[in-house]
Amino acid sequence: PRTGARDLMPLLVKLKPGRVVYVGCDPVTQARDVGVLVQHGYTVTHWELFDLFPQTHHVEALAWLEGIAQPGQVRRCPGTVGAAGGELACLGQE
Repeated sequence: PRTGARDLMPLLVKLKPGRVVYVGCDPVTQARDVGVLVQHGYTVTHWELFDLFPQTHHVEALAWLEGIAQPGQVRRCPGTVGAAGGELACLGQE
C-alpha cells in the first residue's frame, strides 16, 4: 500500500534476513521504511524508480538491501537517495 510497510519493519528487524528487496509505489514511505532497516545494519546496494504508468505521476520504486553490517560502520552511500533528495546513511559498505 502507499502507506508503506511501517508495521512490518519490527518483524524484519527481528528476523534479520540476509537480503531485503522492497518494491513500493510511494518512494517517500519506502525511504522511511528503508531508513529503519538501515538504522538496524542493512546496506542499500541499489535503488531504482520505474515509471510503469507514464500517464500518471505514480512510480514504482525498488530498493535492494544487503545483510547486517557491523555496528558503528556508518557512512554516506552515493547514489542512494532518501526522502526530500537527501542521501540515506549506509552501514558497513566500503
